Amino acid sequence: MRAICRVLFCAFLLCGLSIAAAVDEADRAYEIGDFEKAATLYKKLCDAKDGRSCSSLGYMYDFGEGFRENKTKAVKLYKKACDLKSPLGCFNLGVMYSDGLGVEQNHTKAAGLYKMACDNDEVAACTNLGYMYDKAIGVKQDYKKAMSLYAKACKMEDGIGCNNVGNLYEDGKGVKKDDKTALKYYKKACEFDDKEGCENYKALGELQ
Repeated sequence: MRAICRVLFCAFLLCGLSIAAAVDEADRAYEIGDFEKAATLYKKLCDAKDGRSCSSLGYMYDFGEGFRENKTKAVKLYKKACDLKSPLGCFNLGVMYSDGLGVEQNHTKAAGLYKMACDNDEVAACTNLGYMYDKAIGVKQDYKKAMSLYAKACKMEDGIGCNNVGNLYEDGKGVKKDDKTALKYYKKACEFDDKEGCENYKALGELQ
């Protein structure tokens, strides 16, 4: 889960910088490990209602970067980010509900948050929501929905999504069993650096 993403937003000025420039500066500070500067900028950007920056600041609290780890604070910031229509914020909040971090575990809420994020092309949210339909976690099991979500993630070059499409074809869940198509998706997963996809491609290929 990575929370440092850029948003181009030029309507305001922040400390003499446009919001876009301030986001760039905050990102650079984060990348070089200047967490104090990054946090200061992300907070100002969050206060200016930049949802991605709220999510980035939440991530810093989530993983104790520049602050003492504080999951409750992270949840509040992710929620603010999600309320400001940040798909990444909704995804991160979904992870917290999935894992019961800083909030009481609630898979139904997690699924709803993943859907909001996936609908706005947050790729990891599509994969996670697909997994919930695949394994009946917080939602009714539905292999066809799982396939659709995994396929969307795969189309956005997510290796895990491609691998999971392959799993469904290999097992014949929600689709007719088709090892050739499974191999195709495992190959894609491997090309997108998914280790499990590479292993599955090799294993299934040896059986052909």
